[in-house]
Amino acid sequence: MAEKLETRLSTIAEQAASYDPDSLALAEKCKVVTDGVYVGMFFSSHYDDMAAAFQSALS
Repeated sequence: MAEKLETRLSTIAEQAASYDPDSLALAEKCKVVTDGVYVGMFFSSHYDDMAAAFQSALS
C-alpha cells in the first residue's frame, strides 16, 4: 500500500510540475508515513501537523 501511495504522490508531483508550482512544492514536501501496518499520505499545506497527529494516534 505504501508503494502505491508513493506512486500516487509522484504522479501528483509530475502533473503539478507542468502547471502548478505551488502544488509541486507541496508534493515534494509531503511524504508517505508508515508505522507498522498503518500507512498514510497527507497532501496538504498542513502536512506537518497531520503527519504528527497520525504518529501520535498510533503511539
